[in-house]
Amino acid sequence: MPPKRANSSTESLHASKRLASDITDEQEPQIIPKSANKTSWVWDYFVEKTDGRVYCQYIEKDGENEIVCGASLLYKTQTSSMSYHLGDKHKVFNKKKEQQLKIDDQIKKFTPHKEPKQQYLRNGLTDWLVTDGTLKADIGAGYQEALLQMKQLINETCTYAAITTDLWTARNNQGYIGITGHWLTPNMELYDILICIDLIKYPHTAENIRLALVKKIQELHLNDKVKHAVTDNGANVVKAIREWDGVDRIACTSHTLQLCVMKGLRKIKSYACRFRKLNQFFNSPKQAERLERAQIEIANLNKEITRQTLTSSDRELQDSNEPINIPGGSLQILRTIADCKTRWGSTLASWKRLLELKEAIKRTLVTLRLDSNSSAIKDWKKLRKRYLKDCEWKLLEELCKLFQPIERATTFLGGEKYCTISLIYSTLESIRFYYTPLIEDDDENEEGIEDDDDELEDDDEESDDENEGESESDEEEEDEQRIRPNVTTRQQSQHQQLQQQSQQQQSQHQQHQQQPQRQHHQQQLNTASIINKVQKEIYGALFDYWNDPPMAMLLATILDPRCKRTHGWPNELRERVKVELKVQYDEIKPQNNTQPEENFSNNNSSIDRFHAYIFGPQVIEENEDTEFDNYFRTPQASYDTNPFQWWQNNKDSFPVLYELARKYLCIPATSVPSERLFSDAGNQICEERNRLKASTVTELLFLKRNSEYFNVFK
Repeated sequence: MPPKRANSSTESLHASKRLASDITDEQEPQIIPKSANKTSWVWDYFVEKTDGRVYCQYIEKDGENEIVCGASLLYKTQTSSMSYHLGDKHKVFNKKKEQQLKIDDQIKKFTPHKEPKQQYLRNGLTDWLVTDGTLKADIGAGYQEALLQMKQLINETCTYAAITTDLWTARNNQGYIGITGHWLTPNMELYDILICIDLIKYPHTAENIRLALVKKIQELHLNDKVKHAVTDNGANVVKAIREWDGVDRIACTSHTLQLCVMKGLRKIKSYACRFRKLNQFFNSPKQAERLERAQIEIANLNKEITRQTLTSSDRELQDSNEPINIPGGSLQILRTIADCKTRWGSTLASWKRLLELKEAIKRTLVTLRLDSNSSAIKDWKKLRKRYLKDCEWKLLEELCKLFQPIERATTFLGGEKYCTISLIYSTLESIRFYYTPLIEDDDENEEGIEDDDDELEDDDEESDDENEGESESDEEEEDEQRIRPNVTTRQQSQHQQLQQQSQQQQSQHQQHQQQPQRQHHQQQLNTASIINKVQKEIYGALFDYWNDPPMAMLLATILDPRCKRTHGWPNELRERVKVELKVQYDEIKPQNNTQPEENFSNNNSSIDRFHAYIFGPQVIEENEDTEFDNYFRTPQASYDTNPFQWWQNNKDSFPVLYELARKYLCIPATSVPSERLFSDAGNQICEERNRLKASTVTELLFLKRNSEYFNVFK
């Protein structure tokens, strides 16, 4: 019987399986033998195959059975993934890991050389050490080169100069004196140069300051050229300049304006303290972060409100734009500004910032109130006590407006690259006009200005309680007197006194009940009264400090072509300044201008000589006051004219007055250049560099501040 033939479909299926098995066997990745450079402990548990992967060979026991992990990991060059797998899955770690030896133990293993060899190696090592002496030497050499260039520049361009000076104490408690020089070149270019910042030994007496100034000025050959010094109102500096022969002192306008403001602030000590306490509450990182979150929440809320109020077309445009990235993007997170008592500018800046953060502060207060956390409740009580009332917010806003003109004047007059001395008088006159008191003082309002509102309210509540208790006891005593018909005369008089006291106390009690309404009305009136008192104090201080303006300031004003008409000046003051200007004009006027000039023709013909012999030489008699008078006859320049450029263009027409303009228009209105110098010095002598030598500080700052004029490292 013939064998059965298999079904054709079954045979084809078996054939395909055999083919797939053959292909799989051919493509199975092969194990790569372990190379010598594979020294890591993980290779005890892994093998690498030709497919670029490693396979875990860790054997786990499951009862009597042993199971190979077989996990596959991608492998390139690092073994960190394999060690992580062993530690995480199998709790296998490197037991052969050696501990790093301490330096002392490592050194003990060294075998020292013999002494000659050891000394030779030490000498060789020191030769290879790199020191930073080269940089210090370069700075010192650059300073000396710049100093020579400065002396040459002074000799070529400086005829008259003014200086500013101030004292400063560094972080390392060393005292420094800074001097800046200011002059106009023959081309009427204003130079603003750091002369020095040198160490000055204690005590900082007027004599020591004067000697330090004179010594440095003489070193630079400026002793005959410095005519004016601008300083603050420190007693030692004022006395030092007063004792310096040939140099006139001009008070720093910014510092004097600050003194005026400080006098005004004395009238609002209690309110200024309230503002400062609220500002200080947000100085801690925790409260600053809360204030930041409040600003972000308000920004998101305003953004949502804006979206809801957009029209359909605007909404499509808005949706197409990118959303606000908070924080960052268009939202600027504001933080409180520290208030320095000696710098009224920082006080004003901190007040303005409080107004900008008013809504965020209010939101922070509400957020703390709704928080049940004990720490938040404690902070809420602190903030609630410091939070300003509506009348105080209104007062703060009015005070910021009140001090705005002085802030603008201080900023404007603190410039270094343009003429400022000639604008002091007109600026002060405008400030005086602005601070003229408008209303008369009210004695009742004056009593409430210095009191703190919280203390007033507490006192009122206590007095109310006391009055109520006394009233009840008086009524009981009065009832006892009524039910006793036989009373003595003495008792009757006592009874009448008690009745009078009771009536007075009842009337006082009624007054206390009506007091909150009157107090609210008084607070509304106090804002205007307080502002007026501050205004009046500043107004009086302006007259006290500038009762007799320095002549240099007035001469500079009249030599400024924009201000020579002296608009608003009293006639007596105008004539006095003109007389002084004429005196100085005559002192430096060339002598040949006062003599008649003989004008002979250059023609050497005999006819001209004959005419000259008969009629005499032709004489041109010039009026000696022609230049002086013509200057005041010419039109006044517009306010946007550069006075330095004007004098450069007209120096041939007014040669004598041109020299006087160089003398006075270079004077700065403030000693701010010295203040800015100390800001740079503070950046140099920071906590990390407070051991710098004083000579190094001098050289670094000299090169930095004067790099515009002396670049010695090209």
